[in-house]
Amino acid sequence: MRSSKDICYYDTHKAGEMGSKLSTNIDKIHDGIGFKLYSLMALFFSCINTTILAFIINWKLTLIMLVLLPSFILTALMTMKELQPNSKSAAIAQEIFSSIRTIFAYNSSEYEQLRKKGIVFGCYMAIIMNFLLIGSLSQNIHSLSEACGAATEIWQTLDEEELLNNNLSQTNNAIEENIDIVGDIEFNNVQFSYPTRKDIKVLDNLNLVVSHGDKVALVGSSGAGKSSCFHLLLRFYEPTSGTIRIDGRSIQEYNLTWLRQQIGLVSQEPILFGTTIYENILYGNNRKNKVSMSEIEEASKQANADEFIMRLPNKYYTMVGERGIHLSGGQKQRIAIARALIGNPKILLFDEATSALDNLNEKIVQEAIDSACKGRTTIFIAHRLSTIRNVDCINVISKGQIIERANHNQLILNKQGQYYQTVHKQNLPDEDNEDDFLIVKEPSEQESHSTKIHRHFSQESIDGDKNESGEN
Repeated sequence: MRSSKDICYYDTHKAGEMGSKLSTNIDKIHDGIGFKLYSLMALFFSCINTTILAFIINWKLTLIMLVLLPSFILTALMTMKELQPNSKSAAIAQEIFSSIRTIFAYNSSEYEQLRKKGIVFGCYMAIIMNFLLIGSLSQNIHSLSEACGAATEIWQTLDEEELLNNNLSQTNNAIEENIDIVGDIEFNNVQFSYPTRKDIKVLDNLNLVVSHGDKVALVGSSGAGKSSCFHLLLRFYEPTSGTIRIDGRSIQEYNLTWLRQQIGLVSQEPILFGTTIYENILYGNNRKNKVSMSEIEEASKQANADEFIMRLPNKYYTMVGERGIHLSGGQKQRIAIARALIGNPKILLFDEATSALDNLNEKIVQEAIDSACKGRTTIFIAHRLSTIRNVDCINVISKGQIIERANHNQLILNKQGQYYQTVHKQNLPDEDNEDDFLIVKEPSEQESHSTKIHRHFSQESIDGDKNESGEN
């Protein structure tokens, strides 16, 4: 199934439930149309054959038994509950039936007397065989019915996807752009609430201007609306009201696929796939077959990754393992930055890209970020002071609004401001210590929810792993 569903779809459908439903339904379909379908057909023809056999033995008696068949079925249904607890009695009866040939053998001296009775018994056994076959038939019909139901659920999901893809294609009706954007960004009176929690206003008439080439930071307490700005800029969602523009043009006027190609996104937890470094860097790139090795190396150098890659046994063709298990956190993050740079985007978004790293890796990755930002419009969401100290402008967001806007040196002078209060509440005696944290994160329920969405875009697939801040 393609991953082009609307993000809202994944808000209301948990990834685990979707995967479980798909796996279970496919198993049911396989069971229903595989061996069970073959068994169903075999049993059906067996029922016909045994009925014909009963008619050959004695057609009159067979007709009588067939007339009595509904009463037998009704009696069986009525006594089923009573028969279930009597497993011991059923076992004894089963033993008798399984030994029927032996019992008859020991009565062979009465063969002539039993021959006539055998005719009746033969008809009776043929009908009983039909009962048994019908019972097996009903079990297989149940499996086939389950398969049909499972197939219906899958087709319904595919129909939902088709509808969502049609909606997506409508947003992509704009002609794919052949222009180079500059990178000016503007949020104008933007209001936003998540579709699953419409009663909570995440952004409240937010206004933000980022000039091309600038480095800007968004800071604030958990749930303030920081990551929601990224979600809207990438058009994971549409704002309730207001306008978001790039280069003076509403982002809704751009081709959606093209728009996202102009934006590089680096998350806190980099998602690598169980393939080579080469493939991971090229992942999602629309020019995959046209990207030269020199371009990949250049992107890796900008991401401060080329040096460690060249020390690996197979260099760029080294397998990283599932989720990049063979690499350190800093190495994975630098590969993620190289992936963001390979498409040469004019806008870079860093969502707490260094907050999960130790001090040494944080410094190396920060150098890579500084190199990557050159000539690009860059927006940071950060909790480390070292990440935002040297940005052009820090925007402090509270309750969906920007309440302070200036650089670090200016904001720290306002002792009544939230930025100053937040920094000093962390007991940071040395403001020049680049390992200091700016804000302590305590993810809320909604933040955890929206970060999973953020990750879906990164991996083309809804899987949330760690509970992170997402609607900051």
